[in-house]
Amino acid sequence: MATAHEPPASTSPRCPTHQRAAVATCTRCGTFLCGECTELLGEAAYCASCAALVGPQLGPIPLRLLGVSGLVLLGILSTAAAFLPGVPASFAIPRWLLLGVSGALGLWVPTRELRRIDRGQGPRRARLLARCTRWLAAVNLLFFLLSLAWGLWLLRALRPG
Repeated sequence: MATAHEPPASTSPRCPTHQRAAVATCTRCGTFLCGECTELLGEAAYCASCAALVGPQLGPIPLRLLGVSGLVLLGILSTAAAFLPGVPASFAIPRWLLLGVSGALGLWVPTRELRRIDRGQGPRRARLLARCTRWLAAVNLLFFLLSLAWGLWLLRALRPG
């Protein structure tokens, strides 16, 4: 018997799997879901099949991408700091090594992450960070190559004879 607060059972939405009263609808496909079928991703409700499709795309940004992005940014900042007066000539490691390593990793890791995102295995929200990191890594590699060319020029210019 229906109470005053709920509609009759015949008109209320039902979960197609368990034939129970629906407590949510799938954000992606609109299927009615009972409490047992509801999977929450963030604050949105999904059915099991949609959660399997959408879940990896909503996850956190991978730590490897965040770490490499920080390393690439450190390389850019170290190069910019070289042109400021009063800044020490080098940090704990040689700047050319930092530029080379951050440039190489900054091209490799984000490229892998972009491929994962394109296959639906990575969070879509990491796409912009991966693209920016690759661009800045290319700048790091350019500065790395320029520093190598400058070093070779210095060696030839300072060679006796």
